[in-house]
Amino acid sequence: MAPAPGPRESRGPGGAVPKNRQGAVRPRTVNLLVGLTVLSLFLHVAGSIASITALRSAPMLESLRRQYSLQGVPADLIHNDALRNSLLASTMGNMVLGLMITSLFVVVLFGIMAGSDWGRWGGLVLTAAFLIWNAVQVAPWIPTDKAPGLYGQVSAGISIAFLVVSLLWLAVAFTAPVKQWFRRAPQPS
Repeated sequence: MAPAPGPRESRGPGGAVPKNRQGAVRPRTVNLLVGLTVLSLFLHVAGSIASITALRSAPMLESLRRQYSLQGVPADLIHNDALRNSLLASTMGNMVLGLMITSLFVVVLFGIMAGSDWGRWGGLVLTAAFLIWNAVQVAPWIPTDKAPGLYGQVSAGISIAFLVVSLLWLAVAFTAPVKQWFRRAPQPS
């Protein structure tokens, strides 16, 4: 019979107290880290879906047409078929990259849930990369091509949410209880 959780501990699926392979009770901060990793995964997927949707939109087509004409591309080369093919290639690349990054998030999540320290360090690498990426996306002083219309607003909202979640993830991942949990957890052989 599993011991009853203390006031700061939560029960896992089926009412069981979450444990690592050695039977130690998982601290709340580790559960919070798992939740923040899942939230990061969700934000990444939401951002990918918004990006793919925007790439197929008429406002994006017009934005590309304006950008190409400002760069001096001749008007006869800026026709709908060429732009649509360009957007199709961008969409396919975005989908492949999105699936690869989603796979990395899933591997990191399973590593963290298994109590493997490599999962926490892999999460640090992903978090740092997304922290930098999203900071560049929302920083007003960094010149980037801001997306037009509703997509630009949705993208900025997702980036800001990702920044907050990333900072929380970093704060939680290196607290004393989390570090101790991952030191005690058995490493795969």
